[in-house]
Amino acid sequence: MLALYIGFGGFIGTLARYGIGRLLPTSSGQFPWAIVTVNTLGCFLIGALIFGQQKMGASNQTTSII
Repeated sequence: MLALYIGFGGFIGTLARYGIGRLLPTSSGQFPWAIVTVNTLGCFLIGALIFGQQKMGASNQTTSII
């Protein structure tokens, strides 16, 4: 089940990076700010999910899955 969660997260991240990359294309030689933005937002989202689960009293086993 853990592999499914990891795969799903990777799939969502890939789609987000692709979509933002299409919306805000980066010229050759420029820094890819769209990818950095998506990765940073993904990190904050994972942190918010873990914080929310701990706040609601989820077990350590459930939190460790995320």
